[in-house]
Amino acid sequence: MFTLFGGLRCLAILLVDDTNDLRRAQRSQEGPRQLVNICDSQRLGTLSSTCQNVGVNADDRFQSALSAEYAEITRTVSEFDGRLITIKSWSVTLSLAGIGLGFQQQHWALFALGAATGLCFWLIEAMTKRHQVRYYPRMRQIEAWAAASAEFMPGNIQASSPRIDWAWTAAGKKDPASALRELPQEMTNEEIRRMRRQTLWLPHVFIPSALAVLAGLGLAVLAAVGVLDIPL
Repeated sequence: MFTLFGGLRCLAILLVDDTNDLRRAQRSQEGPRQLVNICDSQRLGTLSSTCQNVGVNADDRFQSALSAEYAEITRTVSEFDGRLITIKSWSVTLSLAGIGLGFQQQHWALFALGAATGLCFWLIEAMTKRHQVRYYPRMRQIEAWAAASAEFMPGNIQASSPRIDWAWTAAGKKDPASALRELPQEMTNEEIRRMRRQTLWLPHVFIPSALAVLAGLGLAVLAAVGVLDIPL
């Protein structure tokens, strides 16, 4: 009897020892696993943070590039204005000189020469202006992109910058104040084509060259029909 009880006791002790050994083994394995999970979580968090920083930095670089491009475009457009003024000055000088020489030399052909000179400079100025307006669609596009990402809301009105071309366009509409509060929109194909077609007939392009053309032709015709006392 005692022998059977002693055997059962020894078996129980062995089972308890085996259970404790198994629990210690599991704990020893759970520790590294938890450490691995913590490390993985830290790596994922660092990677996510890094990706977010890369996205923010890329967006900042893109916005900086757009700002630099917009500044370069406005500088180029301003340089074209200087060239247009130079063309106008030469047009006035040479066309009026031809008309003046027509009276001095008493020859109608010099009137026609003055008209031809004004016409040539008119065409040159129109072509130069046409090159200039090719930059306007890109200016408007940058303004529209900037407005799409703007979050500044003064007085419940979405504000954005730059708006140079949009403000100039809005000032010519029936309700400029309301147009200024609207977000800039990219130019359509029809707007771009119409803008390029109209360069020749813009008042600030054909004046004063067109006036010199009319004056030279008018004087040449008057001289040809005998109204002016200038020999043919």
